[in-house]
Amino acid sequence: MRGFLSGTFAAVLFLSSILVMVRAGVDPVALAIHIAFFVACLTLIGAWESLAPWRERTARTGRRWRTNIGVLLARDGFTALLLPLGLGAVAAACAAHGIGLFNIVEAPVWVQYAATIIVLDALAWLAHYLLHRVPTLWAIHEVHHSDEELDATSVLRGHPLEAAFRLLTYLAGVVALGMPAHAILVAVLLRHVFSTFHHGSMALPPRFEALLRLVIVTPIHHRIHHSAAQEDYDSNFAQIFSVWDRVFGTWREDAAVGNDAIAFGLGEARMDDPDDLWTLLVHPFRRAREANAGTAAAPAATGRQAAA
Repeated sequence: MRGFLSGTFAAVLFLSSILVMVRAGVDPVALAIHIAFFVACLTLIGAWESLAPWRERTARTGRRWRTNIGVLLARDGFTALLLPLGLGAVAAACAAHGIGLFNIVEAPVWVQYAATIIVLDALAWLAHYLLHRVPTLWAIHEVHHSDEELDATSVLRGHPLEAAFRLLTYLAGVVALGMPAHAILVAVLLRHVFSTFHHGSMALPPRFEALLRLVIVTPIHHRIHHSAAQEDYDSNFAQIFSVWDRVFGTWREDAAVGNDAIAFGLGEARMDDPDDLWTLLVHPFRRAREANAGTAAAPAATGRQAAA
């Protein structure tokens, strides 16, 4: 019953956000294209996983998928209500008022697009790094790391508060650079592609994967990040371009137990039921209550307090 109510709440929140966005002025066709693109990415990577699986799925997969979809609906519903018109509306407002570098200094269109994609990806690395280094943010980000398998649907599992934090981080770059709205759309769609790809549980030829990893984040690169071992999950924060981890010293080539034996999830800090939607949605608040009571689990705080 609790799972049904949680799922219903997430669905209502998502549908309400769609109505709010349309009423606020979002083009319904553009919105439909955006959603269809995301579903297509998920479907294609899911098919790839089935054709060339990295390792066998468990019997829990069906329940995981339902929970991950529920988290997606709650997450996207919350952020859409927070900023109905999205980053594009902020970009348009900046253009109208001459705010931001590209609204002051003329630059070729390709430069604006390239800069938008690169800067937003760098900010994604920064936001991800902070989610691991700041204890309060880590309590929120634990929801994403609670997934004890990793496949294309894992990209859906992100707490609404995490999405809001990432959105605020991206807003800083949109305003400072005066990013064009269309370039932001391209960057967002690219992130859909790459995030779904590197969460995928498909097998890639080793040499091909090693070559790809020189430039972009690959499934192996991100599997290491989802390992339950702290020395693994506190590395490999990049989202599209793997160079950020090399530049900022957070690159990890192999998991502690080897790339083929990775155990996913939170290890000793495991939630009672990491595939229960309600458990995931209230988790950050539960962590805050535990911390205030001085009973927070030690594995969850280890390394977080020292790095804060």
